Amino acid sequence: MNFVQLSDQINDYFNAEELADLCFRLGIQYENLAGGTNSAKARELTDYCRRHGRIEKLIAVCRELRPHVLWSDPSPTSGLSGEQTAVFDTPPSITGEQNVPAAMPAGPQPPQVPGMFWLTYPNTWYGPFYGYFIGWMMVGGFQVWHPMTGPIVYPDPYHQLQRNMWVRLFNSPFNVFVDGGPSGYVYAQYSPL
Repeated sequence: MNFVQLSDQINDYFNAEELADLCFRLGIQYENLAGGTNSAKARELTDYCRRHGRIEKLIAVCRELRPHVLWSDPSPTSGLSGEQTAVFDTPPSITGEQNVPAAMPAGPQPPQVPGMFWLTYPNTWYGPFYGYFIGWMMVGGFQVWHPMTGPIVYPDPYHQLQRNMWVRLFNSPFNVFVDGGPSGYVYAQYSPL
């Protein structure tokens, strides 16, 4: 995950006028990007695209305009389709498809909250949610893929996480619910701060 490298490449290969053209092709107002230097504008453009889930489009346009450059791809993917399951030791796919089961399991359900979904399998990434992914670990706990820093681990090897209630994963946009009954279903909710 190297957004800095992508920003540096944009600064290196596009002057101010070309950067304005790049923004035009992306439908972004060049004048609204903060900063007075080309470097600052490139950084703001990269950050804007990251925040709005448009990094892949930014890279595609950069490749179209500068095909001779080996563009840095800060995405946590490298060639997986959205239909494939990504395990924790393989970065998740951010192709726009969400790896979230369509139906909830039968039986008791946690308190219904907007945006909740069932984490069916352990050691599997579910997402993307604006660049974030979540999964639960067979050994106990959760992992969250942060679009800027990569995986963040929330270990719970002794299963001390509160059961049968929604719990916020610190410094992440996810709440989780672990069924304390025999089923042991795990649910999550994307809920940005």
